[in-house]
Amino acid sequence: MAVKKYFIDNVTYGANDLNKICNSLRTDGVYGELANCLYVSKNSNNTVKISPGIGWVEGCAIEVIDNEYIDVPTSDGIYSIVLNLYKDNNVIDDIKIECVSGEVTGKNVLARVKVQNGVILEVADLRQNSTFKGGTQAPIAFSCGS
Repeated sequence: MAVKKYFIDNVTYGANDLNKICNSLRTDGVYGELANCLYVSKNSNNTVKISPGIGWVEGCAIEVIDNEYIDVPTSDGIYSIVLNLYKDNNVIDDIKIECVSGEVTGKNVLARVKVQNGVILEVADLRQNSTFKGGTQAPIAFSCGS
């Protein structure tokens, strides 16, 4: 049978099944208010701090429960702080918050970091909100009769 059904009693599902459902419901990005959620700020000469919050990439979530600290290379250049999803044979293995070299684009990018003379010069906020796909969160009113 070429049909898969979700969620039926007495059927075992894997994490990849749940990721498919979540990916069909949410866009990639930061979940919640952008004020502090996964906010990236300079912590020291070559370290950034990620504030607590939840991020989504392809239906997979990552939660920072307490401040997380990530080292940034001391080589001059532009770096991106991203939510990176790792897959093996198209199955999700892991999700991490990482510093990668260059100007990455996409909803999985939290910040862009500029390093000059071996220290962090500036951190640009690039977070985007994760939203529901194809629906509304507003209540719907029905009128039955007069």
